[in-house]
Amino acid sequence: MTHLRLIEALAANGALGGDWERTDVNFPPRCFVDQGAIAFLCAWALLHLRAGRKVGFYGDEASLNYLSRLDLFRHTGFSYQERFARHAEVGRFIPARLIDGEEDVFDASNAICDLVLRQFDHARDFLPAMEWAVYEIIDNIRLHSETPVPGVITAQYYPQKHRLDIAIVDAGRGIKASLAQSQKLWSHGDAITKAIQRGVTRDASVGQGNGMAGTNDIVRLNGGELHVWTGDANFRIYRGRDKGFSQLPMAPGTGVFLRLDTRRPVRLSDTFISDPGWSYIDYEAERLAEGAGIRVVDECLHTGGREPARTLRRKLEAVIGEMDAPLLLDFDGVESATSSFFDELLGRLVAALGQGVFVDKVRIVNLKPELADMANVTIGQRLGEPPSH
Repeated sequence: MTHLRLIEALAANGALGGDWERTDVNFPPRCFVDQGAIAFLCAWALLHLRAGRKVGFYGDEASLNYLSRLDLFRHTGFSYQERFARHAEVGRFIPARLIDGEEDVFDASNAICDLVLRQFDHARDFLPAMEWAVYEIIDNIRLHSETPVPGVITAQYYPQKHRLDIAIVDAGRGIKASLAQSQKLWSHGDAITKAIQRGVTRDASVGQGNGMAGTNDIVRLNGGELHVWTGDANFRIYRGRDKGFSQLPMAPGTGVFLRLDTRRPVRLSDTFISDPGWSYIDYEAERLAEGAGIRVVDECLHTGGREPARTLRRKLEAVIGEMDAPLLLDFDGVESATSSFFDELLGRLVAALGQGVFVDKVRIVNLKPELADMANVTIGQRLGEPPSH
C-alpha cells in the first residue's frame, strides 16, 4: 500500500475529515505498507487523536507486525500484542520517529546516515547527497509546516534491490498555505511547482528555499523516485524522469517520499548545492576521536556471525580516515565470539586500512585474552600470514 492508495481509502470512508468519533483501519491479506504510507498514517492518526477521536488498526497479521516493528502503534497508543522478538535498532530500517524540534531533526537525520554507513560498501560516496536532502526536508517540518502534532520520518534499506526508501510527513498547513506568504499561487500543484524551484521560500529570513529544489536535483541524477504531495496534488519523479502530477483527495499537511538507488551516488558538486562543509561522517569522527569510542555489544546484535560484524566494519571504514585521534574499540561485555565475526570485523578492517594505519588509528580494549588470540589468528589468515607454531 502506497500513500496514494492509503489517502484514497481514508477519503472513501470519510476519515480524512473530522466528522467521526472512531475509525478502524483494516489491512487485507498480503498487504505490504510502504514507508510513505506508514509515515502518513502516523501523522494522520496523531492529528485526529489530538482532536479526541479514536483510531484502531486491524487485519492482516504480517502487516500489523510490520507496523508494530516500525513503532506506529507505540506513537499512536494502539494496544497490540507483539508475537515477535524485538532487537536493537541497528538493522535495515528506521522505526517511525517524531519530529517536534531542532534536536529531533538532527537525531533523525543522523539515524538514517548511520543506517546507510552500515548497510553497504562504499556508502561514504552515497552519503553526502542523501544526508543533505534528508536533513533539509526534515527541517522543513520545523521551519514551515506549523503542524499541530509532530512530523514523522521513517526509512528502510532493501539490500537485494539496492534501494533506500525514506518518508518525511507532517500534518501541518501544507506548501500552498506556507508559500502564500510570498507567492501568488492558484493551486496545490502550483505550490509544489514553485517549491521545487531554487530560491523559492515563504520568508528569506527563515530559509533560502533550496531544500526541495536540491532534493529534486539529487533524485534526478540518482535515477531515483520522488513523491511530493500536499493538499490535493501529488508530484512524481520515477527513475529520474518527471512523471508530472496526479490528483488526490484533499489531505492534510505535506509528504515527501524518496526512493534512491544506493549504487548511484550523486556528487554534490554536480548540483547547485556544492560542498555542504560538514557531514555526519565528520560529526561521528569528531565524537569518536574525543574518546566516546564504540562498545561492540551496543553496536552488534550478536558476535556469532558475519552480518553484525559487517555492518559495524562498514561504519568504521567510513569514519576512521576522518579521525584525528585513535578510535577506541571496546569489547567490554563480549563473552564469546566466532572466528567469522573477528574476520569480518577486524580481519577485513586491517586489510582495508593496512596494518600501519590500523595500528595508528585503532585501540582495542577489554578484549578477553582467549578472544584476542582468536582475533589475531583470523587477522593473520586474512593477511595471508603463515600460522604460528
